[in-house]
Amino acid sequence: MDDRAILAAIAHYSANTRPRTHMHFFRGGNVECARAIGSAATKDPNRFAQLAIQLPKNTLPEYVSELLRSLEKTPLDTAQKLIVASKAFQEHKESCGREIADLLGAIEDPLPDDSLEQLSWLATHSKDPEEEGEIEESPNGTAKERDPFSEGINTTRGRAALAIGKLINLDPVYAERLEKTLRELTRERNEAVLTCIAFTYRALAVARLCSCLESI
Repeated sequence: MDDRAILAAIAHYSANTRPRTHMHFFRGGNVECARAIGSAATKDPNRFAQLAIQLPKNTLPEYVSELLRSLEKTPLDTAQKLIVASKAFQEHKESCGREIADLLGAIEDPLPDDSLEQLSWLATHSKDPEEEGEIEESPNGTAKERDPFSEGINTTRGRAALAIGKLINLDPVYAERLEKTLRELTRERNEAVLTCIAFTYRALAVARLCSCLESI
C-alpha cells in the first residue's frame, strides 16, 4: 500500500465504518489495523514517522499509540521521534500518554526543554488513575492482593515517572533540569503511581551519591 492508501485506511477505520461485533468476530477492526501498521513501522520507521505527522486530529488513538510504540524501538533519528511525540502530545496526550512517556524516556540524546515539559505534564497533571481496591478475587474464589507496581506501570503518571528515572540514570543533569517536577512528584497520593516514583527517587539518590563521591 502506498502512503495515501494507508492514510485512507486509517481514516476509514477511525470513522468506525466497519465495526467489529460478536456477529462478525473474524472481521478485523481498529485494533487489528493499528497493529498491522505498527508492525510495518518497525521495518520502515522513516516512512511511518512521516505518516504519523500527517495523521488528522480525529484519528483514533489506537493508531497513534501503535506508531509511538513501534517507533520507540527503532533507530529513527531523534529529531523525527520528537516531532511525532510532540504531535501526539498536542492531540492525544490523555489517550497516548504512556507511549509518549516511553518514547521520550528511551531517547539517549539530550532532550529539549519542550520535551521535558511534556514529560513533566504527563507525570504530574495527567488524569487520575482509576481508584482500585487492594483486594481482588482470584479465579478459584479466594482473595488475593493486588500488585501496585503492575497497576502503576499501566498508568500515564506511573510510566512518565519511570521515564524520568531512566533519564536521570542516563544523565544526572536531568535531575537539575527536572528539579521542579521532582518536587511536584512528592505530592502524589496514588499508591500504584508511588511505586513507580520510588524508582525515580532511587535514580535521583544514586545520581546525588555519585556526585558527592566525585567531589571527595
